[in-house]
Amino acid sequence: MVVLRSVDTFGSSSHNAALPVHSAALDAAHPAVFVSAFWCLWALGNVAAQQVIQRYVERTGRTVGAPGFGYGTCLMSVAFVLAFAGFPWAATVVIALAAGAADGLTEVSYTSHLQTLPTDLRGHAFGLSATVENLGFGVGMILVAAALDRYSPLTVVAWSHGAAVVVAVVFLVRVSGLRRRAGVPAARSGSDRSGTGCDGRVR
Repeated sequence: MVVLRSVDTFGSSSHNAALPVHSAALDAAHPAVFVSAFWCLWALGNVAAQQVIQRYVERTGRTVGAPGFGYGTCLMSVAFVLAFAGFPWAATVVIALAAGAADGLTEVSYTSHLQTLPTDLRGHAFGLSATVENLGFGVGMILVAAALDRYSPLTVVAWSHGAAVVVAVVFLVRVSGLRRRAGVPAARSGSDRSGTGCDGRVR
């Protein structure tokens, strides 16, 4: 999860750097219009998603867990790439809302899953996470800034977020395998083994 988070922040650096460039290219006379509207819609989607997830957890007692982080990363990355594809405003509104919602899902699922770690590991995990996030974003901003001098914003963002999608798919395959292996002994041994992984958590 931490590796995927670092690649995710690398992708985030690409759209943060490329959005102002893309916005200026769309309307040189009003370069802030697109980027401002996009972030406003993104924030609405983000807040809405977190509220929905909070109510879901309260109502069902279940969490989105590690798979939610993987799927959310895929959706968010694809949405950010589509934001630079030049779609009409109506479609871009939906894309921005989807990007914000997916970002809200990844944030909640990532943080809540790290909080399930044992106490002696939790602090180290959050510290390592903060380190790789800042490193990924900082290195990404340097590389993306250089790449934008030669390539279009769409190309730069597609490559950066494409890497996040690839790592997310590998992560989801890994999580799926761990969940299946955790469920096999529980299914064979009945209720007396119900505490050995039936909750589906990746440990």
